[in-house]
Amino acid sequence: MSLGFLLFIAFYAQTEGLRFTSVSNAGFITGMLVPLVPLLSWLAFRHKITKAGWIAVCLSTAGLYGLTGGANTALNKGDILVLIGAIAFASHIVLTGHYAQKLPIISLSILQMLAVSIYSLLASWLFDHDPSKTLFSLNPEHWLQL
Repeated sequence: MSLGFLLFIAFYAQTEGLRFTSVSNAGFITGMLVPLVPLLSWLAFRHKITKAGWIAVCLSTAGLYGLTGGANTALNKGDILVLIGAIAFASHIVLTGHYAQKLPIISLSILQMLAVSIYSLLASWLFDHDPSKTLFSLNPEHWLQL
C-alpha cells in the first residue's frame, strides 16, 4: 500500500497545488520529477548515475525551465504542494520500478488503484467540508467530465 499512498499524495498535492499557483509554475515543478528519478534511485538503491545521466539531468532541468518560460522564483503554497507531488511521483516511479521486478504487474496496478481510491475517499470524507462539492454530490455532468 506504500505505492498507493505515494500515488495518492502525488495526485492530491498536484491537484491542490494547482489551486494556489500558476499552470506554468506547476508544469515546471512537476516536470522536475524527470531529473529527480535518477537522483532518488541513487539515494534509495545506490543505482549509479553515469556521466551521461548527470548531463541529462542538467539538460532536462534547463529544458523544462525554458519550455515553461521560466518559473516564478517566489515560492508560494501551491508551488510547495506541487513540489511535494513531484517528489511523490518520482518516488513512486523509483519504487514501482523496484517492485515491478518482483510482483505481478496487473495485481500491483490494481492494488495501487484500490489504495488510491480508499485514501481519496477517506480524505474526501475527512476534509471536504462543503457537502455540495464532494464526490457523493456530483451531478451527471461532473461524472461525464471525469
